[in-house]
Amino acid sequence: MERELTAGAIKDRRILDGPVTPVLFSVALPLMFNNLINSLYNLADGLWVAQLSLVEFAATSFVWPPHYLFVSLGIGVAIAGTTIISQLIGSGDKERAESYASHIFYFCLMLGVLFSIAGYLLSPSIVSWMGGRGELGRNASIYLG
Repeated sequence: MERELTAGAIKDRRILDGPVTPVLFSVALPLMFNNLINSLYNLADGLWVAQLSLVEFAATSFVWPPHYLFVSLGIGVAIAGTTIISQLIGSGDKERAESYASHIFYFCLMLGVLFSIAGYLLSPSIVSWMGGRGELGRNASIYLG
C-alpha cells in the first residue's frame, strides 16, 4: 500500500533529491533576508546618528566589536540548536526535536535577558577597557548599554 505524501514529506524529498542550486537557494534565502534587514537597520542607525554629531556616530562604531560579540554568541547558540533539531528531525525523532526546540527557545530567551543585563551593567567598564574616554566614552557607554 502506497502512502500519500503530505506537503511536508514532499518538501523533505525535494531537499534530499532535488537539484542542488534551487534547494541551496531556498535554504539560504532566509539567512540572506536576515542579513539584508540587519544591514539596513545598521545603515539607518548610522544615518540617523550621524545627523547628531561626529562624536555620536564614532561612539556607535566604537562599540561595534563588543556588541557583535554578544550577537555572535547568540547566533552560535541558535545555529547549534538548529543543527541538533535538524538531526533529530532527519532521524525521524520529531518528539525529541520538539522538546529540544522548546528548550533551546527558552535558553536563547534567557541568554538574551542575561546579555541585556550584562550589557547594561558592564557597558561603562567595557568601553573603558577599550580605551573610550571623555565624550566618546560616555556616548559609547550609553549606546552599548
